[in-house]
Amino acid sequence: SVTVEGKKYLDFSVEDWKDYIGKRQKQGRTALFIIDEFGNFENQNIVSVLSLARGAGVGCILATQDASTLGDPILKQRILSNCNTYFLMKTNFPEEVASLAGTVMRIEASSQILDGEIAEKGTARTQHQFAIDMNDVAQLKPGEMYLINSRKMAKLRVKQVENIELTEDAVQPNPKTRLYDPKEFLKKELEKQ
Repeated sequence: SVTVEGKKYLDFSVEDWKDYIGKRQKQGRTALFIIDEFGNFENQNIVSVLSLARGAGVGCILATQDASTLGDPILKQRILSNCNTYFLMKTNFPEEVASLAGTVMRIEASSQILDGEIAEKGTARTQHQFAIDMNDVAQLKPGEMYLINSRKMAKLRVKQVENIELTEDAVQPNPKTRLYDPKEFLKKELEKQ
């Protein structure tokens, strides 16, 4: 469960990202905004960030366990419609996100049954079916997922890479990046009240 302070910090971060995208972002500069367990924060203002980010070269990752945690149906629809790419991992309720991959035409066959036995006659027809098998989603293993974009999908498997060493030279800090100490921020916010 997210604390009141955690929600306030996210509210502040969302407003700061809106300001960055609208005013401070330099032309041609890209960025990435990541919120893990987004559904726990109940933030209504994220739609503004998503909408601004799409045209500004800013990527947003909203990670959640299930689409149902994105809020009420209207907010959920606004969030999903402002995203272009979805990663669908193992869940027992994949329908809402999996349906974004669209449908494919598949042949459905049926047989006539007489006296409990399959008769010689049957039919076949093409029918729209979800491109992603919902039962398959429930059986995905760690590291497996569906990537969905523009009504297309691909099943992916991510492999863990071990023994990577990062040197100080590999990470180039940007001295102009504004970093916030969450404890200091919350302390100031609580003092205002």
